[in-house]
Amino acid sequence: MTIKTKKYQLESSTYVKLGLMGVMKELWWFWIIPVAIIVIPSLIWPSSVWWMVGLSVFISVLYILFWWAQFMGATQMEQSKMFFEKLSYEIDSRFIMMKRNAKEGMPVKWEMVKSVKVTDEAFVLMLGNDNIEANKVQRFFAKRLGMPLYLPFSIFPTEVAKGFMFKLLERKGLIEAPSAE
Repeated sequence: MTIKTKKYQLESSTYVKLGLMGVMKELWWFWIIPVAIIVIPSLIWPSSVWWMVGLSVFISVLYILFWWAQFMGATQMEQSKMFFEKLSYEIDSRFIMMKRNAKEGMPVKWEMVKSVKVTDEAFVLMLGNDNIEANKVQRFFAKRLGMPLYLPFSIFPTEVAKGFMFKLLERKGLIEAPSAE
């Protein structure tokens, strides 16, 4: 069975929010640096604690602004413009077809889907690519930080189609089946 959805346009603000949340989740260890900047010098020079707190806040704000600029810039790039156009999706067990119109589309293989998060209002599929030719740093980020594919429940024409999507994700091993209690 193929699930055909209504057309949907991903808002850039939704993409940036999903991207920032993904970065904070995957790169949680970064927050050890500002804490270390406060704790270590404070043990050596107790009078400098407020300077260290200010420096830590400044570094944290710069870090968040850096990632915000990365995700905001991705919405403006020519290579990713298609993700922010009004698209419909055809989903089956082989791939997800992202379609601009009846003749233009792009298939996304299920192997590119790294993880799925089901929220109260949508399926969020994280697309990644392990097979890129890049240096170690670029490969590190490509594996961990993917492109979120946001599929709100409202684009599914029926509850049956939404239920089939749940079953498909379960079969692919991307979500766990709900336990019967």
